[in-house]
Amino acid sequence: MSEGPESGMSPAHRAPAAVEAARRRRAMRPLIPLLIVLVVGSVIAYREVPWVQRQAQHLLNPAQARAVEACEVAALKLASAPDFARIVKPGRVHVTQRGFYIERIVLGQMAQQGGEQRSFVDCYADLDGNVVNVGVPARRGTTSPAEKR
Repeated sequence: MSEGPESGMSPAHRAPAAVEAARRRRAMRPLIPLLIVLVVGSVIAYREVPWVQRQAQHLLNPAQARAVEACEVAALKLASAPDFARIVKPGRVHVTQRGFYIERIVLGQMAQQGGEQRSFVDCYADLDGNVVNVGVPARRGTTSPAEKR
């Protein structure tokens, strides 16, 4: 933009606008660290908090979320004592031609000797979230309460 009478704006009118823009930039500076903390906190929460992962999955890919939930329910039903079973780690999801393959769901259940027995479960589900096939958990090992300490 040229300065002078042709620009249509005198330097006296441009100065307050530049001062106002500088004020706005200074007002935004305290927000930058807050935004950085929020972004880093969100990434950490996504990686470490299963509830946050599930909510993100429901928003980003609802069909995949339905398949994972259905496979986790089916895996819990395979446990010898379903009332005392839990999903230790959700499996890795792979997209297939007509659904999803959920690999290595870690199922924790009450062991005969006490402690927790962990098993792996593989599962196939269609796009509607219906379980097509569930792999039988294979014994991996038992962790007694004394070994956890």
